[in-house]
Amino acid sequence: MTYLEICKFVHLMLGIGDALPGTAPSTVTGQTGLLYEITQWVNMAYADIQQEQAHWNFMNQTGVFSTNTRITTYTTLQSSFPTLDILTPFFDPNGTRYITCHPALSSTPVNKVFYEDYSTWRGYRDRDPIPTGLPAYFTVDPNKSFELWPSPDGSYTFNTNYRSTLDVLTVDGSIPIFPARYHTAIGWRAIWYWAIQRENPNKLEMAKRRYSEVMNELRQDQLPELFFKQTLYYSP
Repeated sequence: MTYLEICKFVHLMLGIGDALPGTAPSTVTGQTGLLYEITQWVNMAYADIQQEQAHWNFMNQTGVFSTNTRITTYTTLQSSFPTLDILTPFFDPNGTRYITCHPALSSTPVNKVFYEDYSTWRGYRDRDPIPTGLPAYFTVDPNKSFELWPSPDGSYTFNTNYRSTLDVLTVDGSIPIFPARYHTAIGWRAIWYWAIQRENPNKLEMAKRRYSEVMNELRQDQLPELFFKQTLYYSP
């Protein structure tokens, strides 16, 4: 479904306004009043869904970047990953978190670089003197910078997962980034907003029920098994 189609879905389910249900708005731009509210509720709902889980498959990307410095700033990382929110490590079957690296001028050997939380890192890995050599550990600091230990003894290429920034629907044809069969979740969440604002308990109960049904299917499809088991019965 496109942004415009989701807005029309909301209009259809609510059956409000003067236009035949499901026929408005004609465009998402330049609207006022109720139709403007619908366009805003839809984007708010879309943001809610993207932010509900930290491990959505549709929010995770994989990419590579190279560095020869101990600290690589978030701004520098964005030159390699324009939609970067934050780096996220891989998981092995034991739950160990890591990324991989290899010398920049060679694809081998590939080495694991293990993740440490910044609360553990601070005052330990960043304490002088910092050795130089093949990177073995990394962290992401509060400014989203990438830090290595030891400090690299040359240029290395890193392969990592990263979480994308929030996607925003902007024009009639904008399409949400998760599978189309779950797009009605956005509509039901938007209807939820309308029902709260208009204090309509019947619409609210219907929207919450239908939203939960679609979201459980989305979680099953778009969460790694480990996290799906923990969030199946999540109820916002």
